Amino acid sequence: SVTCSIAIVAMLSIVAYESPFKLIQLGPQDVSLLSPGQTMIMPTDGRGLNPTLMNYWMVIHPWVIFIGFGSLLTLFAWTASAAISRDKQSWTAAIRPFAIISMTVLGVGLTMGGLWAYETLGWGGFWAWDPVENVSLVPFVATTVFVHGLLIQNSRHGWSKLNILLGLLPFVWFVYGTYLTRSGALLKVSVHSFAEMNAGAHGLLLGMVMASVATLVGLTALAFMRKEAPSAKPLGNRQTGLSIGVTLLYSVGILAAVGMSMPFFGALFGREKEVISEGNYNQIVAYPFVPALIAMAVVPFLGWTVTKAERLRKISDIFFLSVLLFGVFTFVLVKSGLTLDGFDHMPPLLLSIFLVLVFVCLFSIVANGARTLERLRARSGGLGPFVTHTGVSLLLLGLIVSRAFEKTDTSGVTMSQPARLALLPSQTYLAMLSSLPAPHMFTHPSNTLPFTLINERTGKRTRFNPNFYYTLREAEPTPVSRPEIKRTLLYDLYFVVGTPQTELESNIVLKPGETKKSGDFTVEYLQPTRKGEPGMKGTRFGAQLKVTYKDLTYEVHPQIELGGEQGPIRHRVTVDAIGVKVELVGLDAASKTATVSILSPELIFPVQLFFKPLTGLVWLGAGMMTFGGMLSAFRRRKPPKPSSSDETTYPSEVQNPSRPSDVCEPGLRR
Repeated sequence: SVTCSIAIVAMLSIVAYESPFKLIQLGPQDVSLLSPGQTMIMPTDGRGLNPTLMNYWMVIHPWVIFIGFGSLLTLFAWTASAAISRDKQSWTAAIRPFAIISMTVLGVGLTMGGLWAYETLGWGGFWAWDPVENVSLVPFVATTVFVHGLLIQNSRHGWSKLNILLGLLPFVWFVYGTYLTRSGALLKVSVHSFAEMNAGAHGLLLGMVMASVATLVGLTALAFMRKEAPSAKPLGNRQTGLSIGVTLLYSVGILAAVGMSMPFFGALFGREKEVISEGNYNQIVAYPFVPALIAMAVVPFLGWTVTKAERLRKISDIFFLSVLLFGVFTFVLVKSGLTLDGFDHMPPLLLSIFLVLVFVCLFSIVANGARTLERLRARSGGLGPFVTHTGVSLLLLGLIVSRAFEKTDTSGVTMSQPARLALLPSQTYLAMLSSLPAPHMFTHPSNTLPFTLINERTGKRTRFNPNFYYTLREAEPTPVSRPEIKRTLLYDLYFVVGTPQTELESNIVLKPGETKKSGDFTVEYLQPTRKGEPGMKGTRFGAQLKVTYKDLTYEVHPQIELGGEQGPIRHRVTVDAIGVKVELVGLDAASKTATVSILSPELIFPVQLFFKPLTGLVWLGAGMMTFGGMLSAFRRRKPPKPSSSDETTYPSEVQNPSRPSDVCEPGLRR
């Protein structure tokens, strides 16, 4: 309770510094704003939520994940109490259900954040290894490792010292991550908006980080100096497998922690804020990810002391069933063209990596699904861990497939000119803009743009109404765009519109006599022209140009007129035959170099269409993960009874001795 109280007082002190109800002391120059005798006023209302936060997931996600974060303080205090009181074993059975709930709530909160990003940010993905995303991921990974460490200690009386460290770390990671987000180090390298704290609150938070780390070091040292009799139970197959698996899992968390810290330490040592890209993360994390998923598939079948031959054969059968399922899955991927990169074949090495990731997810799904069926047949409960593992594997499979095998294309659409969006050789769409909203609607948050997508192969028409408007919160209007997603059982069609523009090709720089190709246009600079005296108002500088588009060539003469105090006046040339305007952006007096832009007479709306396969697995996996975690916590709400002789079950999956049919796993009854 003392540990909790100290942490809570520190947090309340920070809130006191950062209070939204803090009164403002006005200076003498503002005394006219005050009533007689008044010296302070309440601050005016803020500008409201950032538009990207105006999503229903933001009504749910923050408080869910902060409940998870808050629960880490309880784990920290509980573990500290065990270390101080030198409780070696009894505390683990009581804390384990709470740790499972903490892990589950953090996982659900993370998933909700991914769903918010998918539905709001318009980039077509759930997870980007954003530094602030990793601030939430690392405590979740640390809590998951702690839950499995408690399993080893409850069953084999091992890890009694190590679990002190594992129980303290999740809260320390959270405090450190909070310091990173509120220090301002991640301010310009993350899509999440966290304002920098004032100096007083910042100092308190830094002190809290240092105090947490000092407590961690002190209590861990106290635990490891404690002498204990060696365990009478030998190191078994399952404990070895669990140890390897959680070590690999923690390495993923450590890699994420290093990545999220790079901008902070870069700024600390005066360097530019370094951000590790999503691609680099995916390459690095794949190394521990693959064996960790294999461990999650194999370890549940291992015995605590010895593994019976029947269980090894079961693993072998599941492996070959997974290979068969993987073959069918790969055939469908190839047949549907998802292994193509545009209209070319995906690089073999990259495709091989993706397929390995898919296989280990399928292997884990089949293995944990089989364990779930075994527990159902045994009618002895204990489904939670395997339902959770299955859900996590399904969620990861959905994330991997939807990102690795997504297809996308971009183009520009005008009212008179539709655009062709080619996702696959057999799947192309014609995107048409039906109408334009009234000008005043472009500043209204409910504004949508009516697009129709026509499947060129089937002729099917699909209406998309992506959200687009300008917010006036900043000094200048800022565009806000949200996608519209058409969901099916096997894939999502994800359509997003960008900021409208008029430039088809911008800032083409040419010297006299030079020819350049830009996009679909070829521009030849014949010669510069001048009409009038240099420096005089009304003098015109121009460029004789030849513009070629689809074998059609037109001579044009855009000019810039000196306009005095009003600035230069640009005289564009309209080429009606190809529907463009040519503008002279600038003309260098010394070198005669011309800068030219080609403009559309209509607004051009950049659009992007994604084909995202198997995104439904993310939703299904998240639901199963949540259900399995809560089921596990509910089952362990009471201290476990002495374990049975069955070496293939978790110790908390204790069978009822009054039911003989539950004594052994299916197929192992004596």
